[in-house]
Amino acid sequence: MTDRTANKPYTHFEHTADVGVTFYGRTLEDLLRHAAEGLFDLVTDTEKLRRDDQALSQIVRIQISEDNAGDLLLMWLRELLYLFSTRKVIPVEFLMERISDKHIEARITAKIFDAQRHEQRHEVKAVTRHAFRVGRTSEGWTASVVFDV
Repeated sequence: MTDRTANKPYTHFEHTADVGVTFYGRTLEDLLRHAAEGLFDLVTDTEKLRRDDQALSQIVRIQISEDNAGDLLLMWLRELLYLFSTRKVIPVEFLMERISDKHIEARITAKIFDAQRHEQRHEVKAVTRHAFRVGRTSEGWTASVVFDV
């Protein structure tokens, strides 16, 4: 499992039958990007996928509005997981065009995951509310999310 000592902006924590991840970000934009990276690092080796010149790419636009930063993060992850489930796309680059505690508009470059060619780690079934938390710290933002695998 990856951790902050491996130069990743997230850590895994123990959770019965599921996988918990705590994400860190200097800004909310960083937190959203790191959460997406951490989610898909559970699915495959995202660094190898990013470097795979044979993997097809596509641009995906996402627009989400919610009541607060926590719900925004939750829906961001759920939308990304939905896109993976339906179109097998994994984000490799993010352009956050507009962002606030309640709204995000992003343009994502995604690579198409090919189960025949790319490493398969976990099947992430859902982003849960169990033990979910988002908050600000003296260093920025932190969030904990449990993924149903």
